[in-house]
Amino acid sequence: MVEQIQNNGLSWGSLLFVLTVLSGLWLLKTGKPYRSGIFNIHKLIALAAAVIIILTLYRNRLSEASSSFTTTELFGAGGFLVVFLFGTGALLSVGKPDHKAVLYGHRIGAGLALLGVLLILYMKLTGRF
Repeated sequence: MVEQIQNNGLSWGSLLFVLTVLSGLWLLKTGKPYRSGIFNIHKLIALAAAVIIILTLYRNRLSEASSSFTTTELFGAGGFLVVFLFGTGALLSVGKPDHKAVLYGHRIGAGLALLGVLLILYMKLTGRF
């Protein structure tokens, strides 16, 4: 199982990331107050994507075939983005702070995460992973 996640983890994580973006757009269309069912689906898919991608990056970082410098940077940036996106998402669900500032932060973080996933997929397709 662990070997399968290492071999296909980036593919499954990327697919889950796309589902996270789609469920986020679904949340955007429904507007505030956010429906708890859609919100929980979005949260759980995002958590699964983050765990699979970061676990795969961690396993690649430990393997000797990968270039540890790039993998370590991606691992660190991915961990930061996961914490940032979950934090801003939680603040959006509570609605207490300035909603627009947190929403823009969440969107910028999601854009950076998208760039990271695209970079990882590019590296995987070119054989650098």
